[in-house]
Amino acid sequence: MQICLINALTISDLGSSEPSRDSEQVEISAPLGILGLASMVQRECKNIDTTIINLNKLYLEYLKEQKSSSKATFVDTIIDHIETCAPSPDVMGFSTICSSYPLTLRLATLYKKRHSNTTVILGGPQASATDLASIKAFPEIDMIFRGEAEYGFVSFLESMQENKPGHLYNIKGLTFRNSNNIIRNANADPVMDLDSLPVPAYDLDPYINNYKTLSLEIGRGCPYSCSFCSTSTFFGRKFRLKSPGTILDQMRFIKRKFGIDNIGLDHDMFSADRKKVRAFCETLIASGEKFYWGCSARVDCVDNDLLALMAQAGCNGIFFGIESASKRMQKSINKNLDLANAVDTIAHADKMGIKSGVSLITAFPDETDEELNNTLNFFIGSLRFDNAAPQIGILAPLAGSPLYNKHKDELVLDHIFSEMSFQGWTFDDQDLTLIEQHPEVFPDFYSIPNPEIPRREFKQIRDFVTALQVWFRWLPVAMQQESANMLKISRHWIQWCVENNIPEKIDDEIPYYCHRRFADDFLRFINDVYIPRLSSHQEIIAELTKTEGFFHPYKDHPEDAKEETVSGSESDTMNDDKGGTTIASSSHLFSLASYPYIPDNVLVTDLNIDYKKLLECLRKKEDLKRVKQNKVTIAFREIEHGDIKIQVRQLSTLSKEILHLCNGLLSISEIISLFSQKHTQINGVPVQKAATFMLIELFKQGLITLCDEKQEGKDELPLKSSA
Repeated sequence: MQICLINALTISDLGSSEPSRDSEQVEISAPLGILGLASMVQRECKNIDTTIINLNKLYLEYLKEQKSSSKATFVDTIIDHIETCAPSPDVMGFSTICSSYPLTLRLATLYKKRHSNTTVILGGPQASATDLASIKAFPEIDMIFRGEAEYGFVSFLESMQENKPGHLYNIKGLTFRNSNNIIRNANADPVMDLDSLPVPAYDLDPYINNYKTLSLEIGRGCPYSCSFCSTSTFFGRKFRLKSPGTILDQMRFIKRKFGIDNIGLDHDMFSADRKKVRAFCETLIASGEKFYWGCSARVDCVDNDLLALMAQAGCNGIFFGIESASKRMQKSINKNLDLANAVDTIAHADKMGIKSGVSLITAFPDETDEELNNTLNFFIGSLRFDNAAPQIGILAPLAGSPLYNKHKDELVLDHIFSEMSFQGWTFDDQDLTLIEQHPEVFPDFYSIPNPEIPRREFKQIRDFVTALQVWFRWLPVAMQQESANMLKISRHWIQWCVENNIPEKIDDEIPYYCHRRFADDFLRFINDVYIPRLSSHQEIIAELTKTEGFFHPYKDHPEDAKEETVSGSESDTMNDDKGGTTIASSSHLFSLASYPYIPDNVLVTDLNIDYKKLLECLRKKEDLKRVKQNKVTIAFREIEHGDIKIQVRQLSTLSKEILHLCNGLLSISEIISLFSQKHTQINGVPVQKAATFMLIELFKQGLITLCDEKQEGKDELPLKSSA
């Protein structure tokens, strides 16, 4: 027997008019769900060959081919690929999620029409939540496995091998077609002993050797009942977690077999039982082995001690769902978080060096202006933490969620799609037709009206604040801190866009907020509207506007840029005790005959405010009145180390003087000589030694680079003035 399993597409348009270029930057993970299912089949069944189709990788390859000569649709391309890899499978299984469910159903329908003898099966969250509606609307679907399907799927394959179709009635969690009747068996029992499940069959993924990270399922079930969430519909409310020993053994397996030590621990609510999280961390630490891992958690299920232990055990990322920054909305959606504690938890994770995904949702049906403003302020305020990555989406009525069940008769299709259900820029017309024809199958693409705030406005504001996060660093934080009214700012921006005829797309292709034109326009808005009409700290905002505008012409991927803490020049603390530092000891490249110059990734500018103090006030949320006027020189350096970052240094007067001489036309010995003509000693240090030390520090900091010959084209330095 041959079976073929296909994962749900989890990526869509890649954010560029050149998808073939950007596709190489997209990291795709192994399709965990179908690999786990395949592993069960390998262990429990005999004489079954399993083929895995990784739809995400095929989509990226399709985009590359589309840029050349291919005219085929993506659906046709995938069907052709399936027929090549698995020519005549007995069973074709499709995993499902809400965002790509229309595509999955089109694939399944077309495949069944071409291969009528193949049993076509759906599984996964979306098909589970809409099983009856889906199987009624799409006659090509033979059956749907609801919920946890490992044991039910194995029973089905055994019944096929033994030619016992009557056994289908005994398989829990199965919805299937029998002639003109649709049979819905009792729900499947949750798998209580997750240690009994085998490691996913990662080796069946043809792209396994291309991954930098792998995911590992470590638990199931969420004991909470948030009204917008459908997780408990699929995995139930019973919290289950693999034992620490099993998790460690499976992490070791991944590292040993695939050489990967960066592992995403897959569980919607890993931290629900603190004792078990602590036990896992202690087991990992005691092993002496180094792994890096991320997880999902509630802010009220971790504390400072646990975060410190998690960081010690290798945790480098946590996804926190905050959802709303309104106390009333927290109760309304049954989330019930303490918002002050949420901020403290994010701050402590930042201090521990743990990257935090901070998830927020807006456009709830009962959300008010004040509550929307609170959530927007929370979103922008989170940017003050270096390791926080806030995200905000508009609500989708997820199939099976309490919120959907309450409002399902009020849904409207306004074509303003939530990021929770759709991540693309454009919709395939055939997908849209299916959504319009079958609202009971695709409710996630519909909306619940809010009587006070138009959904289009929710979308405009969401796109705006998200773009602020992508293109800027400290400017939106300062605006939020001085105004505490991001909703007012957003509405002023939307009005400005109307008055200036800002298009929704650039060249009819790229969404406006994804194009660098937005960054340029926003800086215009700041100077024309925000500073004169809304700002209470005009000079601070003006100086920030200049600094954050410097790098936009050079940044191809602004969403990856993060700014490090401002550092002072080490020459400020130089004294003769440092002794022993020589040019020869710092670098073999550093010689008196070298010609230093400022590289293209460095920009030096003069400001009229104490920039270091400003960032300190923004980080600590202190009164901006503490930032005084002060002539300072700042060096911005764009670096590639992990995430692309902007390294910032506030230079001393002497460092600035030395840096101005590094024009590629003067050798180090000539610079030292010129500097010595103006100074005799510095802080008790002989001037030649001081100049040498500062040059070494500038070189080590990456603010200058060296060449053996004069750089004739470097007479124009990358220096800007704020005057």
